[in-house]
Amino acid sequence: MTILQLRAGARRTGAWAIWLVALALVSILWAIPTFAHEGHDHVATQTSTGLASPRVVATSESYQFVGIAEGEALVIYLDRAADNAPVTTAAIEVSIDGTAMRAEVQKNGTYEIATPALKKPGVLEVLASITEGGTSDLLVGSITIPAGSALEIPPHAIWHHLPEWALRVFTPTGGIAVLGCLAIGLLVLSRRRRRATMIALATLLVAMGGAPNGAVAHEGHDHGSPVEAAGNGPHRRADGIIFLPKPTQRLLEVRTWIAKPELAVPSRRFAGRVIVNPSRSGVVQSTIQGRYIATAGGVPSIGTKVVVGELLGRVAPSFASIDASQIAQTLAELDQQITLARARLARLEPLLQSRTVALAQFDEARINLEGLIKRRADVATAKVQAEDLRSPVDGVIAGVRVMSGQVVSPSDVVFQIIDPASLMVEALVFGLG
Repeated sequence: MTILQLRAGARRTGAWAIWLVALALVSILWAIPTFAHEGHDHVATQTSTGLASPRVVATSESYQFVGIAEGEALVIYLDRAADNAPVTTAAIEVSIDGTAMRAEVQKNGTYEIATPALKKPGVLEVLASITEGGTSDLLVGSITIPAGSALEIPPHAIWHHLPEWALRVFTPTGGIAVLGCLAIGLLVLSRRRRRATMIALATLLVAMGGAPNGAVAHEGHDHGSPVEAAGNGPHRRADGIIFLPKPTQRLLEVRTWIAKPELAVPSRRFAGRVIVNPSRSGVVQSTIQGRYIATAGGVPSIGTKVVVGELLGRVAPSFASIDASQIAQTLAELDQQITLARARLARLEPLLQSRTVALAQFDEARINLEGLIKRRADVATAKVQAEDLRSPVDGVIAGVRVMSGQVVSPSDVVFQIIDPASLMVEALVFGLG
């Protein structure tokens, strides 16, 4: 092997070593869990998955007072105790750790005060004096300020002043991984074990990349389960109780009602249907076949109130050609009979004056003539006389099955009228008695 070949092999070996070591470091920095300094937050969802903010809750017969600590500020939610309605017109004076302050109303309907006492760990007594119009109330509660964050690193630690990328390396897992990568890099320089070393390095990278990326707590701290550490957002606690914070209640406009003991009457559920009262409802039908003619106000619509006898329209009769010919033949026969009756009455009139015929015979002929004339008039008007459609009961029109110009039959229901004040329920009941 020549000197040029040795130099080329050394360059290739060095390139492989640098590439593999860089890849290992990137994988370690990606997989190793991180620590948070005081005042920093490495988790984007700490608000929803971190510990809940300290809060104070006090309730009286008139108000519900909820204060949430946000740094040195106490955000106050004041609601009615009866229905959870927000109160935004009250004057609130809050005393924390013996210091009295007046709460300022915010644009979102909350109140707010600021005091450095909220950053002191421990239990603080909170007194709230509420004045609204002529009503005043005093509520007493306490707020517990925890002693620091669970991820806080002690100030005396060496890595407290290191940059964030260094914190990812100077951990037990990170130190072991870095030493392993350096050892593997040295082995890569050996050409005889290059393949075995590459396989071992790839296996290490896959194992470290798939390791869980959880947060590490210091001694004496516990990050808790996801259910317990659900933060300020709505969540279900470990005991099954649903936690719905005040900001969410305001957003959803949640209202409450105080349950009171009342006398309840036993009831049963039946499958039934609503029917009309047969005595207070009716239908409008035509007795003849013909064409519907609306009134001057038009066809009555559903919901129109009607009274007994109110005109809802007319039906003009329609006849077939055979019926028209029979009527014409009847009219001709009646005209002939009327002509004969008049002639007979005219012959009897002079005989009555000469007392040749009796008066009864003359009256019989006259009555016969009058009957024929009346009969002819009825037959002549039957062809064009319309039938009135009137409401049979007082009520409201619930069904309209006709329109102007429609031809109806004697069996067709034109209108349906009901009385909404006298509806009935028809149900089937089994197993009673």
